Amino acid sequence: MTKGAAQSGHKSLESSVVDWLNKSGFPLEMRAAKVIRSAGPDVYGQSQYYTDPKTNELREVDIMASWASVIGDEHKWIHLVVEYKGPDGVWILFRHRDEDYVANGRHIMFLRSAPSNFAQPDSGPIATAYTQSPVPALLQGEHNPCYGITQKGDGRGKDHAYEATRQAASGAFGVLQNVTKTNDILRAQYCLPLVVTTCRLFVAELDENNDIKVTETDRDSVIVPTHETDDHSAEVHIVHESALPQFMADFVELAQGILTPGNLTAI
Repeated sequence: MTKGAAQSGHKSLESSVVDWLNKSGFPLEMRAAKVIRSAGPDVYGQSQYYTDPKTNELREVDIMASWASVIGDEHKWIHLVVEYKGPDGVWILFRHRDEDYVANGRHIMFLRSAPSNFAQPDSGPIATAYTQSPVPALLQGEHNPCYGITQKGDGRGKDHAYEATRQAASGAFGVLQNVTKTNDILRAQYCLPLVVTTCRLFVAELDENNDIKVTETDRDSVIVPTHETDDHSAEVHIVHESALPQFMADFVELAQGILTPGNLTAI
């Protein structure tokens, strides 16, 4: 084989590898990971494992990034549990127009675990944050979370949108329980599940005439029932890759407020 032929064959192989990667989710994972790392977490890891609290099996989350505040023996941690899905497709989220609608009675934006001897206010928005507090407009906007999600398709393949949100919610619960059980230090743990995708996102709802309408968006959230609790659901944020930098800026601003000394339970 001549040198030119060998070089040509090598470039052909490189091109096929690049083509294969571009059709997979790996480039999205690398780009999203870069954005999340740039947000300055105190602890960061990819392909992190946790023990499923129901099956006791090891499961994987794509990314776990954590921000911390240490004040003496009292520690506060905010964990971001991230799943990636790509590269192509259309995801549809479903929303009720009812302003007073809250899925399953109550939901939580931040999954939370705090020792009983952490300061707990008796009244006001902080006291109700764990059960039925409105989602901060910083991340959610002025509308209700969606109640369902699906991937547009022919119905014969996997519903990657549904799977991704379930995995993110389950991973957040699992991570929260794992870190709570493995630390003796007094800690307040907060966890937010996030799905990052390159799929186009549409919100479907009924208009005033009960006709279906869809609106394209780059970020929203969906309530996901979980098997870990009987009466709570997790709010999973769904963010298009193009909106991830702004979402992370908003998230870090909110996290810094939670980690501020004196705000032990505020979300």
